[in-house]
Amino acid sequence: MGCHDVRRRILCRFKILEAVFKNRPKHYRYQTYSATHQGRAAEAILAQTLVKKGDVIPNNSHFDTTRANIEYVGGIADNLLCKEGLDTSDESPFKGNMDIELLKQCIVEHGRGQIPFAMSTVS
Repeated sequence: MGCHDVRRRILCRFKILEAVFKNRPKHYRYQTYSATHQGRAAEAILAQTLVKKGDVIPNNSHFDTTRANIEYVGGIADNLLCKEGLDTSDESPFKGNMDIELLKQCIVEHGRGQIPFAMSTVS
């Protein structure tokens, strides 16, 4: 890799960070950002940054690695897949929705303060 390639990548990263800081919502409380590729590394950073012991992270269906990252820091990965997704004989065209009633129950049971964010897995 040549000097110009390295310099271009560094300048590009600064431009991205400048745009992120300039356009972030005013109520956003975090002052630092970690640029990562998508995937396991990003999920690990997300869990280690936002999830505290006992926090609940609702999702339609957590990937194994996502669940592991959440549980590693003491969080609870809660799968709230719709009933069609749990029935292998159901021929619905899409079976990956989150069960909204289960999500409402999760919020009532644990409270908003114990749910730092919710996820939706799309693959």
